[in-house]
Amino acid sequence: MSQAPRWIVKLSLSLFVTMVVLCLGLFVFVRCTTEYRVTEPHGVRTSQVDASEQRVIVRGTVLDAESGEPLADATVTAPDGSETRSDASGRFEFVDLAEELSGPLRAASADGRSAENPLRPLRRGVLEVVLRLRKP
Repeated sequence: MSQAPRWIVKLSLSLFVTMVVLCLGLFVFVRCTTEYRVTEPHGVRTSQVDASEQRVIVRGTVLDAESGEPLADATVTAPDGSETRSDASGRFEFVDLAEELSGPLRAASADGRSAENPLRPLRRGVLEVVLRLRKP
């Protein structure tokens, strides 16, 4: 019985390694986090971060409507009445809100500027919101 030429063995090994690498790459791609964004009215943007995400999270930014600058220390109120304050970069976050919760998400600053965004019934995942505060 004769042996296969050396170049055939090298080519076969090279093809095998290439197939393994491609299969692993495909596996990693499929298992990676899926992300999509849908723009909604009133500056609300939804984002499903991960299919395994089990929490209801609403996070966002509070901005001055005229200048577009972030507003620190604004009070943000969720539809269930829970409150938080925006940080120095205008960011805020509510974690573990009730699924299917809906209603107005409100923000107000100490100088009287305010904003309100209606929230549709919340689902598991992350909802990213921009609140643009205006003077009354």
